[in-house]
Amino acid sequence: MAGKETSCTSLLADVWDFNKRALAFFEAAGLVHMRHWLEQPL
Repeated sequence: MAGKETSCTSLLADVWDFNKRALAFFEAAGLVHMRHWLEQPL
């Protein structure tokens, strides 16, 4: 895996909450839910 060869320790995927297919894909690949972001444009 290229990431391990370059000493990466984690992989972060940014996925919209409504994109259930993407969430299922990444969860099936072993990624776990890490945080929930909220933003207020100024």
